[in-house]
This record gives sequence, C-alpha cells and structure tokens, in this order.
Amino acid sequence: MYNNNNSPDLFIVSGTMDRCKHYLESGIYKVFKAIDEINEQTIGFLSLCESYSLYALPEFDRAVSFYENNNFEITGGRKMKLTMD
Repeated sequence: MYNNNNSPDLFIVSGTMDRCKHYLESGIYKVFKAIDEINEQTIGFLSLCESYSLYALPEFDRAVSFYENNNFEITGGRKMKLTMD
C-alpha cells in the first residue's frame, strides 16, 4: 500500500485492530505473556504467527533437509508442516 506521497507505508494503522482480532480468533496469531511470579508484573511476551515459505529446488535443498531433520512432515509435493501444541 502507498501513502499520499506515492511511497510505501511501512505500517498502516487503519484496520489494524480488526485484523489482529481476526488473526487471534482464527488461531493464525498467538501471543503468550511472560509474568514475573514474585511481582506479578509482565516482563515480556512471545508472539507466533503462521507463515509459509517457498523453496525452489535444487538451490534450497539444504533448507528442505534442515526442516526434514527437525521433524517437519512433507504434506504433498515439497510442502512441509510442523504442528505445534
């Protein structure tokens, strides 16, 4: 997307809350809060977002091997997945 100066926007605020709500409700995006148990204060967070990658072979054969060696499953063709609980 572009702003009025015809330069790309790095962050578009409008609609952000709606998109975030959709991502959280659909499970695409998850956020975990780290809490200091003694002070009961937030000390950090971890955010995870579903993503996809495309690796053209043979140039990225080492990348595919890395995922295979880390328990990712081939789900058809060269698509791979890892289910996290």
